[in-house]
Amino acid sequence: MEYKSISQAELAKILEVTARTIRNWILENQDGDYPFPIAVKSVSKTTGDKYNLSHVVSWLMADAARKAVAKLDASDVNKDAASLRKTLAEAELKEMELARRKGELLEVQDIERTWTGALARFRSTLLGCRGSLAEDVLRLEHPTFPLVAEIYDGYVYQALTELSELKDSEAQSEVEDIEIEIEKK
Repeated sequence: MEYKSISQAELAKILEVTARTIRNWILENQDGDYPFPIAVKSVSKTTGDKYNLSHVVSWLMADAARKAVAKLDASDVNKDAASLRKTLAEAELKEMELARRKGELLEVQDIERTWTGALARFRSTLLGCRGSLAEDVLRLEHPTFPLVAEIYDGYVYQALTELSELKDSEAQSEVEDIEIEIEKK
């Protein structure tokens, strides 16, 4: 697409600035990394330079962005980032509190207390079967290793069954206790 080149006077009128402002932009930026865009450089003072309006508008937008970035203070950027992190953390805390109130989130110490109690009962059941196991073995006329192992397995499976049934009965009452404690907080 070919663009029409316009004079400095026409450019000044379109941008609603003076011709002097355009000359200042050219002088201030002629040696920089982003020189003012001149479409056709004039060889005589009578004809003047020509400008491509779209290139000039693009340059003005980029120049405004560069100046805005240059004005940014690093501490402002850090403050904004810190503020964003704080806002996100507060939102996460509110979501966790809501989940806790809905019963979707439990405190670690509450879960730990439930499991500690369950494992203590499991341990007690296993250790308590030693006496019963000894009595059962002594009652055997001909105790053999397979018979003793079968009796032992029965006690272990009983303890494991009690542990697995915890989730249905005892665990439910423990969860209810925890919910009551949470409501009190």
